[in-house]
Amino acid sequence: MKNKVLIILKPDCLKRELENEFISSIIATGLFIDSMKTMNLDDYLLNIVYQDVIQECFYEDLSIFMKSGPCVILLISGVDAIAIINKLKHELRVKYRESWIDLTNYDLKLWQTGCHPNQRTLNIKLVAANLIHVCDSEELSMRCAKLLFNT
Repeated sequence: MKNKVLIILKPDCLKRELENEFISSIIATGLFIDSMKTMNLDDYLLNIVYQDVIQECFYEDLSIFMKSGPCVILLISGVDAIAIINKLKHELRVKYRESWIDLTNYDLKLWQTGCHPNQRTLNIKLVAANLIHVCDSEELSMRCAKLLFNT
């Protein structure tokens, strides 16, 4: 089934100058880039893109991180675009993961409740600084695309 998905190459992706490789990887899957732009995101746009996690303990740090620099926004289309991009997202995150920290189940439980002694660091490492965001559905992708690309 052909569908569309909106992705955001996050500020850490651009700071590490990985955007061209990511875009080449997307094209190599056989998917199409319908629209692309570089921009800084604001609170209004972030609240829509991340509407499902606004109440989470990490959202404030995620929002600050996402506003820390420009992002590349892409609207991608093709057969099974959402599944293909999610698989690619995982592969790219693993390939370019910076130093990682070992967490116990107890650490994760503390983090999820917003009570970990290193909460901000974990918020950035686990949620914010992970190179790429993929919208969860075609519906959300199209809603975001209308705002981001003024269509």
